[in-house]
Amino acid sequence: MFNPFRKKPDLVPPAEDSWSIGKSERNGAPMLLRLNTALKSCVGSPTFSHRVGVAVPLHAPEPNGLPGTDESIALGEIEDNLLSALCASRQTVFALVITTGGFREFVFYSSVPHEAAKVLEHLRETTSSHKLQFYVESDPKWQVYRDFQF
Repeated sequence: MFNPFRKKPDLVPPAEDSWSIGKSERNGAPMLLRLNTALKSCVGSPTFSHRVGVAVPLHAPEPNGLPGTDESIALGEIEDNLLSALCASRQTVFALVITTGGFREFVFYSSVPHEAAKVLEHLRETTSSHKLQFYVESDPKWQVYRDFQF
């Protein structure tokens, strides 16, 4: 029976990711996208209302602005470290990867923005292969995720 006074359960993100890969252009340069489509049920969730972005400028982008093979390996290691540090508790979810114009950005949505910022400060200090830049901001409608949905 419907009970309007019952507290809604906290949203639990899907246990498994499901990624779609897309290609677009930005200012005439190629843009590669990876979107975690398993999160569609979470879009706009008040549980994950803060966007966490981690931008990684490339050291030696190809003429098209994308990373070469060696740099892609280092970026994969950074991604693994981000996932381990941010997503293990499932209070932060991995939503999107954007690669274009000499950088890669990893986009997450979090229910613990202050904790995510502390984790990223530590990762920024301990990552030696690339300089990590990050931000944490309110995005209750998941606008960036929506902008890149395909």
